[in-house]
Amino acid sequence: MFWAGGLVAALVAIPLLLVNLYQLYPGMWEDLSSERRELTATLIGIVVALTVVIVLLAIGGASLGWTGFGDKTLWDWLQLLSALAIPVVLAAAGLWFTAQQDQRQVAIEDQRAEAERELAEQRAQDEALQAYLNQMSTLMLERKLLEAKPGDPVHTLAQARTSTVILRLDAQRNESVARFLTDSGLAVSSEASPRLLGEIALSDATLSGAHLPNADLSNADLSGADLSSGANLGLLGANLRGAHVRYADLSEANLSNANLRGANLSGAYLSDANLSNAMKWTEKQLTAAEDLEGATMPDGQILKGWRNPAGPTFEEWLKSKDRESGGENSGPS
Repeated sequence: MFWAGGLVAALVAIPLLLVNLYQLYPGMWEDLSSERRELTATLIGIVVALTVVIVLLAIGGASLGWTGFGDKTLWDWLQLLSALAIPVVLAAAGLWFTAQQDQRQVAIEDQRAEAERELAEQRAQDEALQAYLNQMSTLMLERKLLEAKPGDPVHTLAQARTSTVILRLDAQRNESVARFLTDSGLAVSSEASPRLLGEIALSDATLSGAHLPNADLSNADLSGADLSSGANLGLLGANLRGAHVRYADLSEANLSNANLRGANLSGAYLSDANLSNAMKWTEKQLTAAEDLEGATMPDGQILKGWRNPAGPTFEEWLKSKDRESGGENSGPS
């Protein structure tokens, strides 16, 4: 009765086999929903159980002469086993197909969720920009913001709102904020302007492409800010006096005619930036910058870079300035 004992042992071992299969290969089941996972495990168990039962009954019946299999050759047995293996193969193929189908469904749902998150974020940014413009218009018309001085409550409120919204928005919408500030006269270098960007905290702000000609950024904290890709702080000359632009990305920024007195350029990226006619600069400031490759220097020379491969390096440019000025380097007063 060896075959009968094997039959009982197989029926007990099949559930244990399925449990071990789940524990040893959890990744195979992760892509299946809970309902399909249970259904697949049940089908596998049924198929394996039926196959084992049929094989053991055939072996036992052959040994007892029930089935007429006693005189079968090895080849006959192999044919029988291959026929019995077909359901197992079909069950495995079904499992693989189901897993692939569920995986594709999960990927589609993830893409849809990501698109919805992006859309919600874009909508939130649009609403934040519109709310800022409305608030500032109210302060200008009803609270006389254009006449406010630093320290006035309305000035403090407007500056706080400006800092908050710039740090919240992306580069595209910050271009609109910058245009509004300059067109309305709220941030220009003029005694009649509230100069909202003076001493403002804009660390790590995204201002690439921002148009801030003649803006007063004196003592502003622009450390880590992105002012690259054509950010325009020049034309009539932005006031960066005492501004902190440490580690800021000023690549390709227009800083022509800018006032750099006391500006912290430590670690700033100034590759391909336009520093022509910049004022109040010092050798120490420029030396502290991280990258000046291809930059247009205050005297109009373009340093070595992709635009001017034959140009001088920053060190060579400094030496030439030393010879011209007798060792004293600074911008025009």
